[in-house]
Amino acid sequence: DTSEINQLIDYTKLAQNMNVPVEKPFDLMNPFEFLKLAHSMRGIGKLMHEYGSEDIADLSRRFQDPLLQSAITAYMPAGHPASAFLFSYATISGDNGDIPEGGSKAMALRMVKRYTSLGGILHLQAEVAKIMLSEDQKAATGICLRDGTQIQASYIVCACDPDYLFQKLLSPQYMPDSLKALYQNRVSYPVISGFQVAFALDAASSENSGTNVCDCRPLSLATEIISHINYRSYDYEPDFAPEGKTVLQTNIMQTEDDYAYWEKLNESPAEYNNIKRQLAKELLIRLEEAVPAFQNRLTVLDVWTPVTYQRFCN
Repeated sequence: DTSEINQLIDYTKLAQNMNVPVEKPFDLMNPFEFLKLAHSMRGIGKLMHEYGSEDIADLSRRFQDPLLQSAITAYMPAGHPASAFLFSYATISGDNGDIPEGGSKAMALRMVKRYTSLGGILHLQAEVAKIMLSEDQKAATGICLRDGTQIQASYIVCACDPDYLFQKLLSPQYMPDSLKALYQNRVSYPVISGFQVAFALDAASSENSGTNVCDCRPLSLATEIISHINYRSYDYEPDFAPEGKTVLQTNIMQTEDDYAYWEKLNESPAEYNNIKRQLAKELLIRLEEAVPAFQNRLTVLDVWTPVTYQRFCN
């Protein structure tokens, strides 16, 4: 696999040149800024020519070694473009991606502190019912909350799922054609979710820090049969668990077919919750089998499905 390994490294280094700008959105850039951005993406065309038509399964088949094949397909599910693997790999290897100090909650609280220090006002537990439009229906003028409160604004920034935005808060007619095309082409642009379980590990740190993959006995989960488990240890952040404990989390990728399974199952909440708990128990058993250091030291903390994401985040 020497040739393919070296090529993958070379193209990953090309992908490291792409730094997504954070100073301003694309539609506010001037021509000079666009040229600067284009220069930073030199070599991306070559990468897309080589890998652009392939998905993760195609990429894995370039290699002969079963371990390398498994490493690639375990990282991202089949159907994802091969280029996504390279860009993700490049973000980490190029020191352009990391975990925020204190995790996502601490980062959100820092954003709140910065926002309020500038005079921002928070309206908490205030669900937005719709975005209000001007008389000619061409501009957003504010938001209407579920309780009927109306808040006027010069700009509306929608930090929610695009499908919810254009199906509930606005009309589908406002969805850009480029985004519509992605939603309509579910084969090339599948919607991915996850079945996740969080465990408490009775140890100050995990035997394997970071993100890991282990083989396991086959387990039927929703519409798939899994034979390996991705799990992450959160021992890098001491405040995430009490002293002498560590949080572990598994994430089993789920497809739209899996979502349909959970949605149907959720029509009977008792059965839905029972199957969730049983699958969490089965994953615990398989983790203990795969990693001897975990035996008799794991406890299920929580379990959630694609339906949970829909319920919490629309």
